[in-house]
Formats: sequence, C-alpha cells, structure tokens
Amino acid sequence: SFLAPLPIGMLPVRGKVRLRLFVPESDAVGLAPGQPVRFRLDSAAEREHAATVATVSPVASPRDRRDPQKFFRVEAEIEDVDPELMRVGSRLRAEIVTGAIEDGIVVPSQVVFGENQAAFVYRVAGGDPERLDVKVGQRSPDLVEIVDGLEPGDRVSLAAPAGDS
Repeated sequence: SFLAPLPIGMLPVRGKVRLRLFVPESDAVGLAPGQPVRFRLDSAAEREHAATVATVSPVASPRDRRDPQKFFRVEAEIEDVDPELMRVGSRLRAEIVTGAIEDGIVVPSQVVFGENQAAFVYRVAGGDPERLDVKVGQRSPDLVEIVDGLEPGDRVSLAAPAGDS
C-alpha cells in the first residue's frame, strides 16, 4: 500500500476530540477525505488506533514563520475515542493510506527512468543490466506500481549503467 509518513500530529484543543495532522507538501499526493488513518500516541506507542480523514486544507502553509517547509493540515475523526489515553495536546504519529495495491509489483521510484508513456527499468539477471520497457500505474512520492513489463522476482538496478541515462 502507498503510505504517506507523517511526522507529528496533535489532538486539537477545542470541541470534539479529533486528530490534527500536518502532512508535508511533498507527501500529500492523493490525500483526500474518507481515507483511512492508522495512528499511535507517543504516550502509548504499543497500541494502534484508527481514524478517517475528515478534511484537508485547500493549500499548504508553513507551521512556523522561521521554517519554509509547507504542510497540509488534515483533520481526522477517531473511530474509538479512549478518553484515558487521548487527551488534548497529545502527540502522535500517523499514516494515511492514500492508495492500496493488493496484488502487484511496486518498486522504488528512483529505479524507474523516463516518463509515463516511455518508462523503463534496468533488469539485472547475471550479466550487464538490460533496459526493459515497463508500464506504470499508481505512484507515491517514493514508490511506483509496475503494471506490465516486470515479473515477480525480477531484480532491478538502482542506477542506470555507466554511459546510459
């Protein structure tokens, strides 16, 4: 599955207890209301909890004037609120599932060269790496689904061979 790793979220101060998550702009591809969230409170990291994305801010903005990195603000509804553990201001770590591939081949994005219609990888099978045209599917910031051109178990090179691009 494609996961957007989130650095830190906090439970908001006003109203109903919800998650407030800050997603770096670079990790926000495909983020939308209705997506499942898995989270762990820093104070009870052994337990995983579930939530659902309720809102995503329309634009990314910095959390701090001194730091230029921009974040999307996400609010999520918690499935089972535990008032003993989930207190206002609690710190947590969360993952939002923006897409899932049940049965497919997923490779690191840096091994796929070219563009969508002319994508290729370098398969390694004993000798020199062999250029292999592939068809790509879903993408995340770090991973690419290969829907055609590779077989399960194929090994691919992390870099283009010298003299190639």
